[in-house]
Amino acid sequence: MVISPTTVKTHVSRAMTKVHARDRAQLVVFAYETGMVLTRNT
Repeated sequence: MVISPTTVKTHVSRAMTKVHARDRAQLVVFAYETGMVLTRNT
């Protein structure tokens, strides 16, 4: 599967708009805080 960089930028931008994140770091924090991303204990 191939996704162009432009497509990725569009999806990231739209996700940031939806959650009112000002940058990608805030988007990552949002994902962790809402349980979209789980940490792995090693």
